[in-house]
Amino acid sequence: MLALNHRRRYVAVAFMLLALNIILMFMVSSSFRPAVAGASSPEFHVSPTPTYEPANWTVQGEPPGPVITYCTLPSGASYDADVYTPQPAPSTPMPLAIFLHGNGLVTRANALRLGLTPASPLEFMLRTLMNNGYAVAVLDYPYTRPLDAEAGKCAVRFFRANAVTYNIDPTRIIAWGSSYGGRAATIMGTADISAGLDVGTNLNYSSRVETVLDWYGFQDAKSQSYITPDDAPFMIQHGLDDHSVLPSVSQTLYNEVTAQNIVAQLQFVANAGHIFAPHDGPTNPVYEVIAQTAITFLNNEVKNNPNPLPQ
Repeated sequence: MLALNHRRRYVAVAFMLLALNIILMFMVSSSFRPAVAGASSPEFHVSPTPTYEPANWTVQGEPPGPVITYCTLPSGASYDADVYTPQPAPSTPMPLAIFLHGNGLVTRANALRLGLTPASPLEFMLRTLMNNGYAVAVLDYPYTRPLDAEAGKCAVRFFRANAVTYNIDPTRIIAWGSSYGGRAATIMGTADISAGLDVGTNLNYSSRVETVLDWYGFQDAKSQSYITPDDAPFMIQHGLDDHSVLPSVSQTLYNEVTAQNIVAQLQFVANAGHIFAPHDGPTNPVYEVIAQTAITFLNNEVKNNPNPLPQ
């Protein structure tokens, strides 16, 4: 009987120790549980949703309105654009930013990622352009080379030919490209007529732009082969945590254009992946500052410059 009581006490103590271990394990695992987006945690803080900059605009080219076909290439393929105009519309002709989006399941209708929560950096840039008196043309274009650059240059010629219709200043046109669209935007800022990329319509107009706004743009040897000292200024912005297009791509582009004494500015964004997506915390600088940096450069080199070059 005495041995049985000892065994019972031993079993009870063992169960108590097991229960204590389970409780301790639960407490430890809870302390080190990974943070979940949207949850409060001492290790990670999700920044509040940024507030959009108030802006008003109208859009031409979207259904049910008439389509804006900006280019028909020699292959017979035609491409359309949407044109965003600030409201109230300026009384004088506006600078124009031509936007070439990244590839994938993207069209001109959803390229600017409007109305998302959290706010898209593309919408921040659109709103900043609207509030500074710019028009924006968003293109559908082919995702093959060299047709992408041919279509982009065709768009420049189209809007120069139709500057009065859209109240555009034909001497102040910007190529704005993101991701894959950065390649075509770069070529639009560097390749002159000798490159053989001026095909399609409105060939009696220049396809050169006055500035390039390159957002985390894909580049290749061809896109950088046209760089010469008479090229357009470059504003280059890229996330440091971008694993789709490495930041070194933008650093190389910046090095090459500045080596030719071209006006250029490079801004790296900390804690930002591709499309400036936040990574391990809020981006630094935040989207508002990214847009303000870009618009300051564009205003200095294009809008407020009495002689923007090249043309």
